[in-house]
Amino acid sequence: ANYSGALTFKTRVSGGALTEHMRVSSSGIVTTPNQPAFLAKRNSTAAWGNSTLSFPTELYDKGNHYNTSNSRFTAPVDGVYVFHLQLTILGGTTGQDDTMYWYFNKNASNFQTMQDNWSYRLGSAGNGVEMNIAGTAVIPCNANDYIDVSTSGIAHTGGKFHTSSYFSGYLLG
Repeated sequence: ANYSGALTFKTRVSGGALTEHMRVSSSGIVTTPNQPAFLAKRNSTAAWGNSTLSFPTELYDKGNHYNTSNSRFTAPVDGVYVFHLQLTILGGTTGQDDTMYWYFNKNASNFQTMQDNWSYRLGSAGNGVEMNIAGTAVIPCNANDYIDVSTSGIAHTGGKFHTSSYFSGYLLG
């Protein structure tokens, strides 16, 4: 690659080699190859419930700050982080209205609540209508704070969270 005119920022661990941590190209594009970020998804369709959601398949994880066993992101440094959740839900009890609350949790406490209402025929036993809901939260974190997502308020049965559901996040600054 031609890095003519680029400004790079490097650090060195005592006695080690220089490692690049940021680059500003000659056209002003800033890249930070070590910026914490992750994307995780469900690996199987699962019945919905009122609980912490599981996203055990990591699609990427810069910095290894996302834990697939408990579906938590742990902040490596103080800063403001952006998190996104998309849930694809299938079916449920035919013709029943419902409300689902879903939460971005910080250190096991609700930080931001989202709400979704539906009042149409969802189908039955996880078949039929598919619905997507999504939300984003901007959350200030201290180093070692952790973020996960959960749901509550689901009254009817038979619905499923689809494998296209995902949870992602990154350090904004």
